[in-house]
Amino acid sequence: MAALRSRLHQGAEIPIDASERFEQRLGELAGAPIARDAVGEGAGLPVLARLPDALAAAVEAAPDLAEPLAQMSPSLRWTQSYRERPPSPDFLSRYGYAQFAGPDNVPTLITSDRLALGVLMLAPGTVYPTHAHPAEEIYLPLAAARWQRGTEAWRERQGGDLVHHPSGMVHATEAGALPLLALYIWLGDLATGARILGA
Repeated sequence: MAALRSRLHQGAEIPIDASERFEQRLGELAGAPIARDAVGEGAGLPVLARLPDALAAAVEAAPDLAEPLAQMSPSLRWTQSYRERPPSPDFLSRYGYAQFAGPDNVPTLITSDRLALGVLMLAPGTVYPTHAHPAEEIYLPLAAARWQRGTEAWRERQGGDLVHHPSGMVHATEAGALPLLALYIWLGDLATGARILGA
C-alpha cells in the first residue's frame, strides 16, 4: 500500500488535488480488517492461465507494486462484469478483475464504501472498449499498454505510469504484446458500474 501511495505523486499529468484525494482514501485502509474467509476464487476464468506471465512482466516493469501483488495473488477473488452483454464474442475469455477493497457487491478482501481498489487483467492484444463511469479513477498499468482518454489520441503507457480519468470521462485500453495487469482505484460513485459505449 505504501508503494502505491507514493506512486500517486509521481504522475505529472494528474492534478495535485486528485493525487491528494486518492492518497487520503488509501490511507484510510491502513489496519482495515481482511475477510477471514479470504481464499482465492474465480480460478476458472480463462484469462488466468496467463497470470504467471502477467506477473513476470509486472515484476520487470514495477517491482515495488508487482511483488506484493504476486504474494497476495492466491487470495484474490477474480470476477467479471459484462457477463450478460459482453462487448465482443471473446472478451470474457480475455478479461477479469479482482477487487482488494471496495463495496461488498463484488467479491472483496476489505469492505469499503469510500473507495474501490483492485487489479484488471487483459490477455495480450485485448481491447477494453470505450466505456465510462461516474467514479473518478486512476489506473496504474504494470506492463506496456495503450490508453485512450476522452477525445485524445491513443497513447502508449509504460508499466508504472499513472492514468487519470475524471468522473464521466470516456476511455479505452488495449493490452500490448504481454498480458496486462493494471491496478485501479475508484472514488465517488462506487455503486454505478462502467457502461460500454455503443453497447
